[in-house]
Amino acid sequence: MHYTRNILETPDEYQKALQTIFGFQNFRGLQRDIIDDVNKGTSAVVLMPTGGGKSLCFQLPAIVNEGCGIVISPLISLMKDQVDSLRLMGVKAQFLNSTQDYETQQNVIQSLRNDELDLLYVSPERATQPYFILLLQKIKISLIAIDEAHCVSQWGHDFRPEYVRLSLLRDTFSSVPCLALTATADIHTREDIKKVLRLQNDPIYIASFDRPNIRYEVIEKDNPKKQLEKIIAKRKGESGIIYCLSRKRVEDIFAYLKQRGHKVRPYHAGFPASTRSEVQEAFIQDKIDIVVATVAFGMGIDKPDVRYVIHYDMPKSIESYYQETGRAGRDSLPADAICLFGNQDFFIARLLIDKNENEDQQKIEHQKLQSMISLVS
Repeated sequence: MHYTRNILETPDEYQKALQTIFGFQNFRGLQRDIIDDVNKGTSAVVLMPTGGGKSLCFQLPAIVNEGCGIVISPLISLMKDQVDSLRLMGVKAQFLNSTQDYETQQNVIQSLRNDELDLLYVSPERATQPYFILLLQKIKISLIAIDEAHCVSQWGHDFRPEYVRLSLLRDTFSSVPCLALTATADIHTREDIKKVLRLQNDPIYIASFDRPNIRYEVIEKDNPKKQLEKIIAKRKGESGIIYCLSRKRVEDIFAYLKQRGHKVRPYHAGFPASTRSEVQEAFIQDKIDIVVATVAFGMGIDKPDVRYVIHYDMPKSIESYYQETGRAGRDSLPADAICLFGNQDFFIARLLIDKNENEDQQKIEHQKLQSMISLVS
């Protein structure tokens, strides 16, 4: 039996931790219901919009309950950001990833063995390694949280084969409550999440996805660089993200904006990890106003005052569009989501999809693209 029931059974303990650790007076939306389920040992699928408070649903019970919460996270930068924030609040949190040297990793593992951690963040690749599963079998686990759970599904907008292997983790620790969390999942993706992660008989929580503070606007391209410059000029000094479909486009738009005096940096997977981390830190600390990026940027970014998100190229699916625009206005103040589109975008998006050698995945992505085209046209 790997799951240990809460040693602090009074509901007030959650309220107390919410206030003293996280600084919130009250739970939002479905948070309390989900946390109560975890406390009972129940697993669940959780759909909440970006900025809706998903992380609290697993962080709080992991802190209050006995044992360590294991969090599966797809990005190194996301792990670091969340762990850094938690540690500043006094939470015993750590991560294991490839950026750490051998000695650091061993120190983290020893802390885990000594029951000194509330939360441990790991990648899906590490979480399914035999040595790591053996390690987990020797400790107390309070819960397993699988963040960005849409990655398990070929219907998801960011399918990752390594996520499918997480079924091994679920089979090994079937008595441990598991939360599969995502900001975007259509009906097909939800069914895949439940099937792959063995959650068919568990509840699914779907929070309201209405973000009334975000104003959505779709603009047909007509000299798009000048259109972009005009949009940004109205928001000078405000924090914004500009998404492009390719690295080449990122570099082009970055050069264009930098030449015009904007405080801007580019971001894509072609840069070294150190450079990507530097750009992200500069953005969070307001040393730059704008990040021009591929979709590699932004997942889990802890910056509440992003005032606008611009898609210079139309995204390939409504799900990814919603997730990316959801990074604006997380402080609940007014924000803008602006999508530029043109016939060339349709052509480029189809070309990118056709590069996928998985025919089933290719078919799914084409269907999603057609839905996106229908939205903007």
